[in-house]
Amino acid sequence: AVNQGVGFVKEALAQAGGDLRRFLDLRAQRYASIIQRNPEMAKFQRGWEKRLEQFQPQGPWAKYRG
Repeated sequence: AVNQGVGFVKEALAQAGGDLRRFLDLRAQRYASIIQRNPEMAKFQRGWEKRLEQFQPQGPWAKYRG
């Protein structure tokens, strides 16, 4: 989350209220707004998507129960 800045991440965590899916949606929206403002950033889109996919509940840690 650091690549989106500590300030944004703190705000997104607060907005998400502990809901992981909501937090990831907010991050995805942030990436989309970056591309909308600067279409040249679209070259990073797939990498950003992969980053978010790693944390989806069906991702590699989905069965982890700590």
